[in-house]
Amino acid sequence: MKIKVILALSIFLIFLGFMSCKKDLNPFHAGSNLEENSHSFSGENNLSSTRTSSSNLYKDSNSSAPSQAEGETFKLSTSSRKAEQNESQSELRVDILPFRWNLNWEKSSGLVTVRLSGEGFEKVDPFSLRMRGPEGSETGGPVRAEKYPFFLMGKFLKREALAIIPEAEAGRSYQVQVTGKYEDGLEIAEELYDTVTIVGRKQREAELALSLKPKVWNLSWGKSITQKNKDKGRVKAFITGEGFEEIMADSILMRGPSGIIIQPELVRVTPSRFLAEFLKTKAITLIPYPALERYYEIHILGRLKDGTEFDLSSRIFIKGKKS
Repeated sequence: MKIKVILALSIFLIFLGFMSCKKDLNPFHAGSNLEENSHSFSGENNLSSTRTSSSNLYKDSNSSAPSQAEGETFKLSTSSRKAEQNESQSELRVDILPFRWNLNWEKSSGLVTVRLSGEGFEKVDPFSLRMRGPEGSETGGPVRAEKYPFFLMGKFLKREALAIIPEAEAGRSYQVQVTGKYEDGLEIAEELYDTVTIVGRKQREAELALSLKPKVWNLSWGKSITQKNKDKGRVKAFITGEGFEEIMADSILMRGPSGIIIQPELVRVTPSRFLAEFLKTKAITLIPYPALERYYEIHILGRLKDGTEFDLSSRIFIKGKKS
């Protein structure tokens, strides 16, 4: 009996051991373990990948840092430039117009403009402005000066401006200084300069001579004017000498002693002289209150083709009867 019990117990233990081995060899159970291991391994990989991407993101953020620094630098440089611009705008500034000066300005009655702007320009006396050449020659005051909301300006005769550069040469540029005073009498401390460029060529002296015919003017020219004879009598101005053929016909004027000016009725050029004809009825009006038995200076004004202006004069004598 004991032997049977022992045998049965042994068989049972063997059965239990067999079942245990069978469970270990079950492929489905092993796959479950592999899957768990796989998930575990995948999770570690995902964590590692996440760490890697985070690291890359950190690296990317670090790589973008210089761009932000560059942006800040750009902003700073822009602000710096704006500050410099504001500073330059706040300082006094001078501009000379035109900046091209022509050598034929020696007898010109045109004007050069000096414009002053910047902080404090409104406190400057515009009539105190002067232009000074590179050798120290200086103009007189401006012939006209005005103030505006954002600048002031003074106007100088072109011939006076050109004179401050005595040895001016065409094609060269020169520094011209502008000086002046504030309205309280203090001189402008800043050194104000602008550059001008010389162009053109020097005028040659026009060796012209004037002869008026008739030389005796009669008071009756202004009294007996009728529709029939008003255009008949004329005063003729003959211009001779070197350069007469270069006279601009539309530039001719006759000026009286009081500054009254009339234009010619006819101009023409002959091989030997230039002729301009003026109506007697208009010529006598150049002397509003003529005195008998007296001489008066009559001027003929004009310009040559190269821009040279001339002013020729001749004397006439008044006769006739007072009314």
